[in-house]
Amino acid sequence: DSGAAYTYTRISTVWIEDPQQLIGQSPAANDEFGKAVSIDGNRIAVGVPGAAATIMLIPFQDAGVVEVFDFGTTWTYQDTLIASTITTNFGRAVDLNGDTLVAANLNAGQDTGAYVFDGSGVGWVEQQILDEFSEPVSAVAVFGDTIVTGSDADDYLVNTDAGAFNSYSRNGGSWDYNGKLHADDATAGARFGASLALFGDQLLVGAPGDSEAALNAV
Repeated sequence: DSGAAYTYTRISTVWIEDPQQLIGQSPAANDEFGKAVSIDGNRIAVGVPGAAATIMLIPFQDAGVVEVFDFGTTWTYQDTLIASTITTNFGRAVDLNGDTLVAANLNAGQDTGAYVFDGSGVGWVEQQILDEFSEPVSAVAVFGDTIVTGSDADDYLVNTDAGAFNSYSRNGGSWDYNGKLHADDATAGARFGASLALFGDQLLVGAPGDSEAALNAV
């Protein structure tokens, strides 16, 4: 269970599995390579949340990493991203857009949460840690100059695990915090923010524990 990722190419209306399979650079049991994946153009990011990593010269089991691959004539390994602070299951959520990559880990609180990397130069450089949530970040999304992070364990008033998301805007080489939002009909256990998808000015937020039938449901 070290994990793998499979790539497919669409020819007309048919998806054909590529002969090349992506695996970790140092595969080991319980790595979970492929737990999270993202693709943008000729670049792929793969989360490996169970991988061991050395952080601040100290080895940690299950610290997690993210591996990046670029496409030329085949997919080629480019880099392994490791968080700058002690993490657990870093890479459990990953999103990639252009030269910006965001990855989350299981920890919560100061200096943990979602990590932003910039790949516009030589290699990938950690740019900022987004740590406004007191609960673990469950999902991340990036598009253009916007990043959204979700926490499905965030409490709202008396509603435990109602969930929420935070948004950020690019400001030069950093990211400004815009605030937190909950669902208008927030309920306990809804886990709003468990999954995210962002495109332009449209954001989709999953709430797999929501049991209420909304008035405007489709």
